Amino acid sequence: METIVSELIILIGPPGCGKTEYTKKLKEHVRVNQDDQGKVNHFAIFAQAIKDKKNIVVDRMNFNFYQRQQYAEPARQAGYKIKFVQFKICDSILLERLAKRKNHPTISIDDDHLEIIEFYHRSFIPPTSNECDELVLIEKNEYVPILDMSNISGRAIVVGDIHGCYDVFMRLLKECKYNSTIDTLFLTGDLADRGPQSRKVLEWVMSHRDLGVFSVEGNHDNKLKRHLMGNPVRMTNGLDATVRQCENMHQPSLVKLLSDLPAIIRLPDVDYKPTYLVHAGVDPRHPIDKQNLETCLYARGLDGKDYFDISKGVWYDLLNRSYRVVCGHIVHEYPFPNEDRVFCLDGGACHGGVLRAMIIDKGDWEIVEVPGLAKDELGPVAERDRLVAEGWLRCDNLGDLRIYTYTDKCIHKSNWDEITLNSRGVIFNIKTGEIVAQPFGKFFNLNEHPTTQEKM
Repeated sequence: METIVSELIILIGPPGCGKTEYTKKLKEHVRVNQDDQGKVNHFAIFAQAIKDKKNIVVDRMNFNFYQRQQYAEPARQAGYKIKFVQFKICDSILLERLAKRKNHPTISIDDDHLEIIEFYHRSFIPPTSNECDELVLIEKNEYVPILDMSNISGRAIVVGDIHGCYDVFMRLLKECKYNSTIDTLFLTGDLADRGPQSRKVLEWVMSHRDLGVFSVEGNHDNKLKRHLMGNPVRMTNGLDATVRQCENMHQPSLVKLLSDLPAIIRLPDVDYKPTYLVHAGVDPRHPIDKQNLETCLYARGLDGKDYFDISKGVWYDLLNRSYRVVCGHIVHEYPFPNEDRVFCLDGGACHGGVLRAMIIDKGDWEIVEVPGLAKDELGPVAERDRLVAEGWLRCDNLGDLRIYTYTDKCIHKSNWDEITLNSRGVIFNIKTGEIVAQPFGKFFNLNEHPTTQEKM
């Protein structure tokens, strides 16, 4: 007589990925869920089901080894078969689902859903086959369409991240001898934030949409759009100033502008190779027409969601040489890190670098640059925003006040200078740029100083 082995299914995935819907199909399984049943009671339900040899499904995020094994190990000792079901759903689908979710015991529609998803990604430790008897992957991606502008006549002028630097933008167009009647203008996204004239940039783009001006969507554009649509977002990296500047603009028109921005545009060919414009980058492990929005907005390292983790290389290191990519997002002092594959146009104009353009004309190309904001235009707030963008400082907003504190990354890398040493909770009034409160500088232990502090 064949022995029937009880089954434990452990679901793995972020909120909104479909775990609970999956459990509804498992009529013969006892559902264990901490959100609905409580921290203590759900363990009691689990223990009783183990004792009764019933099939069990654990409906939690289960994002790390410890959380999974607190269920798997007792079940394994009781002779259960252990099955992991991992949900890999793109973030845009998760956000859409969470925005529609009602009556969830722990997540409300007013929560910052993107932060919840990012917490999962930061905390996630992928399951291995050694943890279970069977590992199943359920994937769902939403691929972005590509706007084909490869057959335009005249020049294509592609401008890097403007970030509210309107005057610099106008100087660059003049340097490129831009003529709206014969040229087509493309932008790498991140039109606003950080620079002093975000509203003027947005208004200029809105008024020139019918004159051959196209922009891909940047992560800052996406965040501004979500804020204007009523979604809770963190007011960081200059977004608060942009929102105040845009208060009297026609909001529906601005939302439409931002909502219509494509993720990928095919440009005229460069050196006889198909060439694509995207804000951040693409996943080189997938075809160009199989890219999702998160990659287009945030791509940096080859693996993981940590923006500053490039330990396994940058995305373009593995880029297919059969096509080229023009992008922004990551500041590059030199625009050709991989000249036969990628052109990086973000020169850090809002941080005192350059605003960079690429002119494509009949297959040939050239790079044009103009100086970005001068140091005296940056001011202490913008200087600290630059360090926030690079991960050395953290920024919190409270009305007109902006609070800067050095990050764990700054401590671990010992990246101390006059600004980071004195950013232990320094508070600025962003309307005046004045320091409201200045705490003591960084405190080092005995026999320790910035150059000797041990790196973790």
